[in-house]
Amino acid sequence: MKFCEHEDKRIKVGRQAIEAVQPYFHARLGRVKSHWKPDRTRVTEADHEISRRIFSTITSVFPKDDLCSEESERQEGGVPLQSQFAWVLDPIDGTNNFALGLPNCGISLALLKDGYPLYGWIYDGARQVLLAGGPGRDVSLGEELLTSEITRSAPPETTYLAVHTPWRANVHTKLSPLLAECKIRALGSSALHLALLAGGVFQAVVDYNVKIWDIAGGLAIGEALGYSFYFFNGNPFPLQNFDVAMPDLHYLGCHPAHGERLCQLIGESAAQAKWILPSGR
Repeated sequence: MKFCEHEDKRIKVGRQAIEAVQPYFHARLGRVKSHWKPDRTRVTEADHEISRRIFSTITSVFPKDDLCSEESERQEGGVPLQSQFAWVLDPIDGTNNFALGLPNCGISLALLKDGYPLYGWIYDGARQVLLAGGPGRDVSLGEELLTSEITRSAPPETTYLAVHTPWRANVHTKLSPLLAECKIRALGSSALHLALLAGGVFQAVVDYNVKIWDIAGGLAIGEALGYSFYFFNGNPFPLQNFDVAMPDLHYLGCHPAHGERLCQLIGESAAQAKWILPSGR
């Protein structure tokens, strides 16, 4: 498959930007002051500094691209995306863990083209490895290449399901059948959940309080490997407006063999919710 030179240049710069901040990430792990934002999520000086550094690297080469970070300043109604390419960043996914010195946290970056995920990077702070890839392109975990063989083969009999808490009482009722049937894991980082789904460690990820910056990079990677994704409260793509106060997304990502069954267990329609990336993206 022939790729656009403009895309390839951005993919190269995205990797450079992530790699450049890794030493700072580890130097500040558990060594930063934090405070709570109005939405009761934690933020540290490292969140802002990593966001600044990554976007500085990108804008030095692509000054007209749209930049969307969890730590962007809130603007009433959000900010319309104007460029063909947009970068969506969570500078530290798992900030609670990061502030406490727990390594289950990372950096999530996505490159969008015309509002759709083109490529993603997830830096796994616990394993100290970078996962990167996108539809139609190779997916790498450090020096290892991952293939879609994992989604073409039969999944393990035991389903390891990653979840993100807390959730509202009505969501707990909805998810109870999954909690009763699956092996549950909760790392405190939606991006790492998707990274471990990509590697076949987990067979499913479900989340009812996630934002676009948490998962955009992982969606690009998971799509490249053949995983199935379902959005239960509306497809967020193409992303046309970025708002740090955007509503939570409700979604499921899983091995394709599990999609119908897991959606049925939580009372959702797999056919209506399935996310399909438009051809050519």
